Amino acid sequence: MNVTFKNRCVAITSTPAPISFKIRKALFRKKKVPENFGLFALQYPEEAKIFYKNVMAAPITKDTKDTLLEQVFEDGFKKTSKLLRKYIKNAPSKDKAKLYLDYSYLSVTKGKRSYDFGIYTKLSLPPNVYNEAIFIDWLTNDKVKIVLQEPTEFFNFIDKLHNFCTFLKKYGFTQRKFLDTIDCYFTNKKKCEQELQRLQKTYQLIKTGAKVLAQLESPIKTPIGYIGGDKTEIFFVTNDNILYNLSRTKPGRTEEIIGEIIKYKKLPKIKGNLKDDLVKSAVTCFKDVKPELAVLYT
Repeated sequence: MNVTFKNRCVAITSTPAPISFKIRKALFRKKKVPENFGLFALQYPEEAKIFYKNVMAAPITKDTKDTLLEQVFEDGFKKTSKLLRKYIKNAPSKDKAKLYLDYSYLSVTKGKRSYDFGIYTKLSLPPNVYNEAIFIDWLTNDKVKIVLQEPTEFFNFIDKLHNFCTFLKKYGFTQRKFLDTIDCYFTNKKKCEQELQRLQKTYQLIKTGAKVLAQLESPIKTPIGYIGGDKTEIFFVTNDNILYNLSRTKPGRTEEIIGEIIKYKKLPKIKGNLKDDLVKSAVTCFKDVKPELAVLYT
């Protein structure tokens, strides 16, 4: 009996009649693999075990792993293993950013995170086969030169900015402001750092406030008073019994005010001493922690 492989077919020539099988699905160690790798494993079982183990352990994307498993049938074990070793050698570092090409984009990568930038410059860099990158914007040739000189510094800046702005987007932070801050990195580092610090402060305050609101089932004590309310109205009462309505502000401002109260013991810069129907709601909200409000505001 003679076994041959061609066009994803296993052809068995025997007496009295030859038989051929076309592979539709291949499993290796109970895991689905490209059909061509199944054919490779039939011919070279020992090499297939070694290659499969090394590919699965490599710090590369699933698509790249599948491509290598597909490729080893055509290019052979030796050549494809050499390519795999090259990928492993060029793998991203946790400490320093590395630069890759993601098709026609410049990929700035550190650890498991990558950011892509469209470029007009022709560069000779390893391919990004490690992470699914987030596209940011296009860079001029002059900006690319700066990134090439300081990839780690640029990555750290973009990573912080992207994290802050992704969170702040639902609170009114615009894409235009995000891109303007990136431009500022290349023109005025000092101003850019100040903007980044401001964003970080806003991010931390809003995140603190959002966490409080998420668990606001009953009044929460702060160093300077209590925060309480429901999904409709959010109230704050100071230790000396001044009432504030925190909810009728622009998006994110309520969370930011709560963050300022908790982190900096800072009173709201909005008018206190509620009147009319809101007073009754606020008094009811704080009746268990501030019963004296019923006397003071009725």
